Amino acid sequence: MGETFDLGKYRDHVQKMAMEHLSAAKVPEGLTQMIKMAAEVAEGELEIHREGGEHIACRAGCGTCCALNVAVLFPEVLNIVEFVRTRMSPEEQQGIERRVAELFSLVECLGEEDRISLGQSCAFLDESGSCSIYPVRPLICRAVTSINASHCEEALQAATTGVDRPIFMNMFQKSLMEGTFIAVAEGLTQLGFDDRSGQLTAGVRRLLDMPELAERFLERKNVWSEQTMEE
Repeated sequence: MGETFDLGKYRDHVQKMAMEHLSAAKVPEGLTQMIKMAAEVAEGELEIHREGGEHIACRAGCGTCCALNVAVLFPEVLNIVEFVRTRMSPEEQQGIERRVAELFSLVECLGEEDRISLGQSCAFLDESGSCSIYPVRPLICRAVTSINASHCEEALQAATTGVDRPIFMNMFQKSLMEGTFIAVAEGLTQLGFDDRSGQLTAGVRRLLDMPELAERFLERKNVWSEQTMEE
């Protein structure tokens, strides 16, 4: 059950696994394999220990929470861009690239409250409101659940006025996915990689515009700042 799960031991395991993969990574594919493995381990633990999952209201096509800033590590960005490049048609790729560029121009300098007030959905939502990158969605996206979809809408509306309204969610899933995120970041830190997180939209846009960032990351160089290409 969720309450007996040893999160500290789990994080140690994920960090060790991440470091093993990162140490061996010589090409970008090694980085994407690492983050895929981390997500698979987390999803496996969730399946074993999930409690009360039948009460989660999140479903394909909802997308209410997909109007928030989402923090990602650079290997997650690599994984998403690889998925777009290899699993989508040229027309779908063009649509993604256009929506990412348009959304970035709107949210680049927005804080959380302003981002919510904008009411602009994630660039990866398709026409039905479903996540087009669901198999490789960020760990932080996987952390968010709700037992009532209308509560999410109400909470977002309240947030635009500065009111903090709690949302009841699966706390085990939240702790598990956030713990996975932290463990991978700690692995990056230990090996000297750029361990900072950035926003999903900004990260994907940067990598689409500058695919050479993948090699820079492998060289333990900065990939997030605007001065990146001047180093």
